[in-house]
Amino acid sequence: MLFPARRRGHVGIVKALLEKGANVNYINRGEETPLLAACQKSHLGVIKVLLNGGADLSYANHGETALTIAVKMSRCVLESRCVVRYLLENTSADMCFSNPPFLHNRAYHTSYVA
Repeated sequence: MLFPARRRGHVGIVKALLEKGANVNYINRGEETPLLAACQKSHLGVIKVLLNGGADLSYANHGETALTIAVKMSRCVLESRCVVRYLLENTSADMCFSNPPFLHNRAYHTSYVA
C-alpha cells in the first residue's frame, strides 16, 4: 500500500500506513523499495517519513541506491537536488558508488549538493 501513496507524494498517508505497520522496506516485483521509488519522483517529504520509519538507505536495486537515483534525477528534476542534499547532510549516505564511471555523469556536480 505504500507504493501508490508514495508515488503521489502523500506524506500523511505514508505516515499513517507506517504507523499501522506497513513494511517500510517492502520490495516489489521490480525489486524496488518505497524509498527508491520516492527518490525517483523526488518526493522529499515522503523520503523523510520513510527514513524516519526505518527505510534501508543502503538497499540497492541493480546497483542503484536512493542516493544514486537522486543524483541521476537531479539532472532533470530540480527537486532531486534537494533530495541529494538532504541524503548527504542528514543520513549515512555517502558518495561511494559501486559504479565509479557514474560519477563522471553530468548529473553529479558539486553545485547540486553543496
